[in-house]
Amino acid sequence: MPNGFHDDPSIDQIFHRHTEHGHYQFRTCRGTGGFVSVHLEHDRGYAYSPAWDTLDLAPFVRGWRPRPTRPQVEASTADLVARLVSLQASNPRSTCRPDRASAFLLLADWCVLLGGYSTYMRAPGGPLARVEPPIGSRCDERLRRAIAAEPSLHDLARATHVHAEVGLMFHTPGECVYDLAAVGELLASTVPLHEHPEWPEIARAPVDSLESTGRVVLAMRDEAVAHGSDHVIIRWRNRDPAMQTPR
Repeated sequence: MPNGFHDDPSIDQIFHRHTEHGHYQFRTCRGTGGFVSVHLEHDRGYAYSPAWDTLDLAPFVRGWRPRPTRPQVEASTADLVARLVSLQASNPRSTCRPDRASAFLLLADWCVLLGGYSTYMRAPGGPLARVEPPIGSRCDERLRRAIAAEPSLHDLARATHVHAEVGLMFHTPGECVYDLAAVGELLASTVPLHEHPEWPEIARAPVDSLESTGRVVLAMRDEAVAHGSDHVIIRWRNRDPAMQTPR
């Protein structure tokens, strides 16, 4: 077995490379405790190039014995947010500003969702359901009144991107942590799969099935062609056989 290899059949990734310039640039790390994926996002034009070698992801996927508590995972999330803020200030010579950072962390049956990962979870026997972050507890009263008057602003108040200097704008780190103990399968994607025609079939099928995998790849390609971007899908299955979905 190669040095540093971590064989965990409950986690895998599917990458779709479409762009010549490699945007988004995904940085991933896998350890005995889980998996983490990080990337920076930009609306258009030239992209900020961070000093990736300043970001050490290994501490986030070290093994935990026993399983970490929610306060421990929340502390790790706060640390990850701080490191992403530092990453966005790591290249002072860049002519482009860093817009926002995203991260997805699996840690000992916990999940951390930051930014642009559309994430779907399945309870045993049910379909995949989209995870919508809460309207952040840090939203001030003025924004809450605006949301009440214009529901389309809900997505703004649910955004968990990490911004340069300010970090999480509307949420505490704990609001980005999810317990997977009662979850059978999880699918996290930089593609908003629920907006694609393939979604009803993806939601119904087990994540390991040929039907799900094929439709997910088609959705990734459609998104890549439409937006000129690369994409990643992360799939997770509960290790408990009673929680798993038969193919």
